[in-house]
Amino acid sequence: MKRTSAIVLGLCVLMQAALYGAESAQWEVFETSFESAKLYTNAFVDVEVDVVFQQGEKHWKVPAFWAGGDTWKVRFAPPAQGQYTYRVECTDKGNTGLNGKQQTLQVAAYTGKNPLLQHGFLKVSADKRHFEHADGTPFFWLGDTWWKGLCKRLTWEGFQELTADRKAKGFSVVQLVCGTYPDEGLFQPGWENEGGKPYETRNYSVVNPKSGEAYAIYLHGGKQASLMLDVPAGRYRAEWVNTLTGNVDKSEEVTHGGGALTLSSPDYTDDVALRVKVIKP
Repeated sequence: MKRTSAIVLGLCVLMQAALYGAESAQWEVFETSFESAKLYTNAFVDVEVDVVFQQGEKHWKVPAFWAGGDTWKVRFAPPAQGQYTYRVECTDKGNTGLNGKQQTLQVAAYTGKNPLLQHGFLKVSADKRHFEHADGTPFFWLGDTWWKGLCKRLTWEGFQELTADRKAKGFSVVQLVCGTYPDEGLFQPGWENEGGKPYETRNYSVVNPKSGEAYAIYLHGGKQASLMLDVPAGRYRAEWVNTLTGNVDKSEEVTHGGGALTLSSPDYTDDVALRVKVIKP
């Protein structure tokens, strides 16, 4: 009887997944990936991939990014609750992997404690005099400029120290340059991060996907968290950082076969940050 009940329960879960598709929360980043059915000489320029999300009459065409190998990923933060549909499409119509059938995304209310996600995206107020969230909550923009925060000029230890310091002083925004630096020549050594330079040629036609092989996630409030990340196969080092002290409260190395990777935080009382870095062979 117990085995029969387990089988029925398993079938119900599979039927529910097929019916409702992926799940996310309002204003939270939803990420999914697609596998190409073809190999390209230079995937960065040989094909363009987009994912079209739709809810009712509204639709959003979001560019996907090449994540290395035959994988493309897309990230979308749904602005409203309810059901969405999405489909992948690319300029190579013969690529069956990147011209997929329609899928569904079910979006529920956000129930966490991150104030940015509690109140929604930022916008200019109706009187054009200040910033506010989607729900009308005022937002005070106090920004610090970390122009080169994505390269090795700012070390991981320096990032932790700077984050804790700026949070204690009430800063609400960090401003970065995601591109070339106007005060430096092309392809200077200082452009590199853990994965190298973002581009491999001076005409920017060959991208280096390994320059993005480090991930940072910030959690506001709570006591303990478990995060599920969609990452390719490989070895990773995960570090949970106390945002008040800058200390690493928990560190672990994981060998992962690809797909969903669950990481559990230590207990914390305020905020916590997670850094995940690829361990090179």
